[in-house]
Amino acid sequence: MGFIKKSAVVLAIAMLVYFFIPQHVNLDEVRGKRILITGASQNIGMELAYKYSKLGAKIVITARREKQLQEVVENCKKLGALEANYIVADMADIQQTKKLIEKTVKILGGLDYLVLNHALLIDMQQWIGNDAQLNTADTMMTINYFSYIHLSSYATPYLVKSNGHLVVVSSLAGHVMNPYTGSYSASKAAINQFYSSLRLEMALQKKYDYSITVCMLGAIATDSSEKMRQAGVKKLKLAAHPVGDTAQEIVDAAAARRAYTFIPKWTALTGIIRAFTTDALDNIYLYFIYGMLCWFNL
Repeated sequence: MGFIKKSAVVLAIAMLVYFFIPQHVNLDEVRGKRILITGASQNIGMELAYKYSKLGAKIVITARREKQLQEVVENCKKLGALEANYIVADMADIQQTKKLIEKTVKILGGLDYLVLNHALLIDMQQWIGNDAQLNTADTMMTINYFSYIHLSSYATPYLVKSNGHLVVVSSLAGHVMNPYTGSYSASKAAINQFYSSLRLEMALQKKYDYSITVCMLGAIATDSSEKMRQAGVKKLKLAAHPVGDTAQEIVDAAAARRAYTFIPKWTALTGIIRAFTTDALDNIYLYFIYGMLCWFNL
């Protein structure tokens, strides 16, 4: 029992170090970087555009609403963006993903950061499996999952060339179980698993051509979360994290090339064992597979 207790203490300390001790962040390197941000007409995406603009980046933002995009672009220019442009695109139309990357590269001359932030949100409700919920689930997977892997796949050659950054804005809902959010949580779990698997593939090849940062977001003070609180979720008495702070933490995590970041930080406690052991198991699995490949000369 003494050994188990000591091991638990060591594990707890290691987890605290991993998630809560800040890593070195050099934001100066962001200046001049070519950045595409999706879902940037409001909330977190808009704030990310402003943060990167203040750092002197070259920005392309995208969303469905042109008027809002125009306003954000004008603000980006005032805040110090070296370039600021927008492209109207609907991620429910998967055919637009390739065109979006091609247009962005043509405008910027390449790509250093791809920040995937767009998402379809739904009100919390019990799953009864009617046609409306099934149709919503299909659209949810297209926007929240398939468009992500299409965009990142088309962007890969450019990110490899620039040794760039892929930033995936996900949700704690895809990491720990939640009631009444089945289709949304499933879409977020899908991207979490996809990009974790992709990171392992890079490690097996011993070639990190670009970094991947998955951002697990908890309750954030966006328009949608405010709507949910007004609908009754406020009874949970969860303090929402400020949107501006959230955007800054995403920018910092990407610059530090962190694999994962939890926002707000305390949410890491809800899935910390799972997250930490996932990293540990990733390494164990990685070395096992690599060892087997070497053993069989594959």
